[in-house]
Amino acid sequence: MLVNSDGTSEGQGITTMVIWTSLTTYAFAIREFIAPTYRPERHYMRGPGPACARRRNAVSISARATFH
Repeated sequence: MLVNSDGTSEGQGITTMVIWTSLTTYAFAIREFIAPTYRPERHYMRGPGPACARRRNAVSISARATFH
């Protein structure tokens, strides 16, 4: 391991950052498990729901039934 002029080693800073990153990642995961943050995109309904499909089918059935 190389020693810098100030007495610290080169790899020590990288190791500290890896440990710090791991700790913050785990802390965030635990926090999200205990008290999740609200994200509207997770709850936003994409596409038409079942009621819209029923209305569409009801309209298309009545539109096809012509008595000429």
